[in-house]
Amino acid sequence: MASDDVPWQVYPSESSSESNVSALPTTARKPYRLRDATTDDVPAIHAIYAHHVQHGRASFEEVAPTVDEMRHRFGEV
Repeated sequence: MASDDVPWQVYPSESSSESNVSALPTTARKPYRLRDATTDDVPAIHAIYAHHVQHGRASFEEVAPTVDEMRHRFGEV
C-alpha cells in the first residue's frame, strides 16, 4: 500500500518537533455542526454526566441527579 493510500493523517506532536508524531484517522475529522442544547438533549446529557459522577472525580456530587433534576437545572441556565 502506498503511503498516499493510508487512511491516516499524521500530525506533529505538540510535545516535540522532532520525529515524535501522533496520527488521527481521517474519519475522525468528519464535518460536524455545533448547536445549542435543547430539552430533548437532557437525557443524553444526564447519561454522560451521571456516568462521570459515579465513576469520575471531576464533580463534587456523590449521587447522580435524576433526569428530572437535570431538566430543572437545564431550565435554570
